[in-house]
Amino acid sequence: MNELCGELWLETGSPFLSTGENMKWSHLERIEMLSDVFMLASLVQFKYVQTISEPNASNFVVGLAGGYEVFGSPEQYDAFVDKYLTWLEMR
Repeated sequence: MNELCGELWLETGSPFLSTGENMKWSHLERIEMLSDVFMLASLVQFKYVQTISEPNASNFVVGLAGGYEVFGSPEQYDAFVDKYLTWLEMR
């Protein structure tokens, strides 16, 4: 992760803990502003979420429709679940 992304992580609590190496920070900011997606190891659209595991010491898993799984770090779990629950409440 470049230094700017790391500084923004510390200042904002952004959920993008391990991303940012291959994406422009402006893209990540735009993704964060969308109410129905979240960036983990890859982009998760909430409408396809079927399961969310509890975090362990190394990751948590989001099961999506079609059998695809996306992994997130334990530090991303609370931000992911908060945003997902907010999305569900607004539906």
